[in-house]
Amino acid sequence: MPISRAAKKLWRKAAWTSRIVLHGQRIVVRSPHIDVELRRALLRGRYERHRTRQLRNRIEPNDVFLDVGAGIGLTALYSAGIVGPDNVLCVEPDPRAAALARRNFAINRQPIRLLEAAAAPPSAPERLDFHLNEALGRSSLTPRAGTIETIAVATLDVAPILRERDVSALCVDVEGSECDLLEAIEDFAGVRVLLLRVNEQALGYGRANRLFERLFDAGFALDLPDTRGRQVALTRHRA
Repeated sequence: MPISRAAKKLWRKAAWTSRIVLHGQRIVVRSPHIDVELRRALLRGRYERHRTRQLRNRIEPNDVFLDVGAGIGLTALYSAGIVGPDNVLCVEPDPRAAALARRNFAINRQPIRLLEAAAAPPSAPERLDFHLNEALGRSSLTPRAGTIETIAVATLDVAPILRERDVSALCVDVEGSECDLLEAIEDFAGVRVLLLRVNEQALGYGRANRLFERLFDAGFALDLPDTRGRQVALTRHRA
């Protein structure tokens, strides 16, 4: 089927666009670090579409939100529109993603705090190898196909932050390190909402199941209406 002149014009315009409005947030889409796949998802409105739905349904104005694996900052920006930027804290180890997140925060005039570190268990060393992937969203502590460089990054134990900041909503997207991180948290303090992206290919189904058993033991329950595939929502009553 031939492409219409209007569609070609629209695509040419999109190809030169440097910023877009996505889920109500102004987002940079032209950068050497934004690969073709990510740019396409941004331009087509697919990027973090379900995550923003989860936030809209589960986050409340009085929540304190911790975003572990913040990426380019869209989740943090969207949550800041609900709870305010002072109640949002981000953790992101990839320096390329962190730089883009800070640009997006500045464009939207949201003074969101971002810690450039890898969330890790307290037993982890002060620095770990972090594997930068050619696809921005696939960088991780575990090497995989597409790795272009390995760097050393600082580590951060998020458990004290949960208590000190009275975090009530936690989002975790750490590309296969979610078991190491969440299984090491002995006390989830006041967390009542956990939004989790599960990378079962990296974990294996057995370990993924053990992770859910650990979370259920901690008082979380599966929130089926806001769970879709690997993007899982869990809720918990405050202790």
